[in-house]
Amino acid sequence: MAYTRGAKRRSLSRKRSYARRVRRSHCRGKGPAVCRGTSGCKYSSGKKRSFCRKNKNTKRMRGGNTTHARAGGNSTHGQPGGNTSHGSNHRGMMLASSQSGSSSGSGFGSRMSQ
Repeated sequence: MAYTRGAKRRSLSRKRSYARRVRRSHCRGKGPAVCRGTSGCKYSSGKKRSFCRKNKNTKRMRGGNTTHARAGGNSTHGQPGGNTSHGSNHRGMMLASSQSGSSSGSGFGSRMSQ
């Protein structure tokens, strides 16, 4: 199956993340005695090879920045009517109310005099 450009980019990004995580490991390159004495490390030995590794696997996080809500979701963004108008209607109402509240002149002049 052929990769699309986006899938290839994601695959390379995952590979780089894994390589970075493995290189940064404090268990890497240790012998059996030092590995067993280091906290968080475990010495693995099998039929063909033996190596020092971390005790726990690292789970990759799904998605990017989790602080931003999606546009179609239930998030209200601090507005009573939700985020369907993206604030454009809200700004229009604010401008109309500031102009209607003053008896003479523009909305800015009445604010400055108060």
